[in-house]
Amino acid sequence: MSRPVKFGSKGITIAANLFIPARSTTDRTKLPAIVISHPFGGVKEQTAELYAKILSEAGFITLTFDAAYQGASGGEPRYLEDPYQRVEDVKSAVTFLTTREEVDAERIGAMGICASGGYVPCAAVTDQRIKAVATVSGADMGRLFREGLGGTLKKEDLMAALAQAGKYRTLEAQGEKPHLEHVVPNTPAEAPDTIPALYREGTDYYRTPRGAHPNSANWYIARSIDMISTYSSYEFVDWISPRPLLMIAGSKADTLYFSKDAIKAAKEPKELWGRAEVGGVHEKALGSVGGKVAIRQIATLTKTLEQELKKEYRRDYFYRIHNEELEKIIKKVRVVTPKYVEPVVKHQLPERTQLQEIMCDLSKDINSGDIVMRRIRAIDIMVALSRRQEVQCH
Repeated sequence: MSRPVKFGSKGITIAANLFIPARSTTDRTKLPAIVISHPFGGVKEQTAELYAKILSEAGFITLTFDAAYQGASGGEPRYLEDPYQRVEDVKSAVTFLTTREEVDAERIGAMGICASGGYVPCAAVTDQRIKAVATVSGADMGRLFREGLGGTLKKEDLMAALAQAGKYRTLEAQGEKPHLEHVVPNTPAEAPDTIPALYREGTDYYRTPRGAHPNSANWYIARSIDMISTYSSYEFVDWISPRPLLMIAGSKADTLYFSKDAIKAAKEPKELWGRAEVGGVHEKALGSVGGKVAIRQIATLTKTLEQELKKEYRRDYFYRIHNEELEKIIKKVRVVTPKYVEPVVKHQLPERTQLQEIMCDLSKDINSGDIVMRRIRAIDIMVALSRRQEVQCH
């Protein structure tokens, strides 16, 4: 179940949802907890909530929140993207969890999605109360705004944007409203095939019924660039060690290079999770071609997770995912790959050539695979928080 809560972050009231696993009213055992931080332009009810619910069902207390200036949280002007405040919000969320009697303050992890895949590691660099870090499609917003996606922005264009940011500040001082720009194209019709998949598929999720939310207006204040451009998510990422760092990124994601560079700079224990066969990029993986990776990885992870999830409620959770969500995938896959379904169900991994054929056969309308896989993989790293032993990424 979830309940609305609030906490402070540098004087700003943050609106949050706390998800507490169902358990006996007499059970007073303190539970591990995970802070989950949403993407640039998003709100807590979107991707962050998907992870929060599934991890809560697995036995973790989870906390989602709207960043300052966003959603239901306070802060003026609205839609300001201040990376330093975003980092502070994560730390403040951890502080809030330490005050809850249900939470084991020695077992708090943090998970960031998209831009928060940069903000969360940055927070964990100095906040050692965060015992494990996971990211999904992480991005360094500072580098993105300085260099453009894939290094496509010229320095003179950056300088021009900073000059314009100064003009916007002056206009605001004269009484004008902040100049707003869209985070992603506002409708699919405004997202041509010529723009990077990151933005097309962001629109396909955040600006359609799949993921749209009334509190996510798809705006940011353009002058935010003068705060973002000097920020760095991963400059001190090696300080996270010896706490574990897991970075999840699709092999075709436009932002994959951020995770690769961060993992290279980080120290053990660390893992970049992604495979060459993974289809989909960025948020598109929340709803389309993810069955490609699910068909292979579920075959191996089911054994591991059945061994890891020893407690009764976790075992019940795993079989529920297996019997409901996985069966939906298998039902769709069976149409195009009938000869491979039974080996997968029996946890027998096909040969590499067969895997390649599976990848080719799977149609792009397999809707639920990758989000199930992401959820299970997130649990695979975070589940160690539920045990009183050192977490290892492997």
